[in-house]
Amino acid sequence: MGDTVRFALLGPVAVGADGEAPVPQPAGIPSSALSVLLLHANQVVPRERLAAAVWGEEQPAASAAGLRNHVSRLRRQLGVPIGERVRTIAPGYRIDVRDGELDVPLFLDGCARGRQALAEGDLRTARDLLGDALALWRGDPLSELPSTPELTARVHHW
Repeated sequence: MGDTVRFALLGPVAVGADGEAPVPQPAGIPSSALSVLLLHANQVVPRERLAAAVWGEEQPAASAAGLRNHVSRLRRQLGVPIGERVRTIAPGYRIDVRDGELDVPLFLDGCARGRQALAEGDLRTARDLLGDALALWRGDPLSELPSTPELTARVHHW
């Protein structure tokens, strides 16, 4: 599957390869689809759910064909080998993400470890861990997607 990749959702959706800082992806439906796939990393997202998340209530009549085209554009936009991680698996699509490649779990783990260090009285470690976790934030997460109660709740949880 290639080398390590950095996927970032804690701000505009961004991707970086081989130790590079994640680069924000161009606005549009392919980036929105990437956000949804990353929210459900390593899980198949049914086509209907992906289309509803990307277009909201205003889905085009030919959303299935449109979605195929936008996923193809996403793969090209990501390039080889990253684009190959976006796979078509019935009944939808999946993105393959390895441990440590997505910023959200890294953030949540850093916060948990920082809180633990704080509870143990290790202020320096707590400061470092929490500071590293907060440094992963680059702006408003999931802003490329139509606002839904589920997304709002997820961002507030983070």
